[in-house]
Amino acid sequence: IAAGKQGIYANVDCFSASCYWEMSIEVSLFTPIFAISRTSGWCAHILEQNKQKKIIRPKAEYIGAHDKPFKTLENR
Repeated sequence: IAAGKQGIYANVDCFSASCYWEMSIEVSLFTPIFAISRTSGWCAHILEQNKQKKIIRPKAEYIGAHDKPFKTLENR
């Protein structure tokens, strides 16, 4: 499901929250459940970085406009 022109996709938590709601899980528990479900991935990522002795960052390339003038909040 893309949002707008930027092609931003909803992450799985968007859909998981609906399932948790339907299972009558309290909203205050949503964030801990999201974090717990990601813990093994975070740990694996840390172990991989330690093994390779470098920080792993996803590849991303900024393709937006450069050197745009700054506008204060009042002028936006």
